[in-house]
Amino acid sequence: MTIINGANPPVPLEPIPLEHIQAISFNPGNPARDTARAAQAGRTDPFGGILDAAMAAFNRVNADQQTADALQQQFAAGRSGDILAVMMAQENAYTSLNFTLQVASGALNAYREITRMQV
Repeated sequence: MTIINGANPPVPLEPIPLEHIQAISFNPGNPARDTARAAQAGRTDPFGGILDAAMAAFNRVNADQQTADALQQQFAAGRSGDILAVMMAQENAYTSLNFTLQVASGALNAYREITRMQV
């Protein structure tokens, strides 16, 4: 358990269960076969699977943000008295956004390294 020392009084944070963290994996497989499958499916972009996974991750982050906003508005309007649910939703949204930003930053850095390679 982590304690936020800047809060008054200190706020304990519970770790996020592993079931809530969905890993994004990349399996390069056989590029020629994957390109042929993509062409048969009507897609000409061999990176469509990666883009689909990224869009799904962005949609999950957006859903987390919207859930946190809705709970915060309900609490502020007095329709909900569950501050714990509001704080947990906000922390979940914050964590998922930071995780997604780190993954995107890593992908951008990998792209930059690939473009710098000499053939």
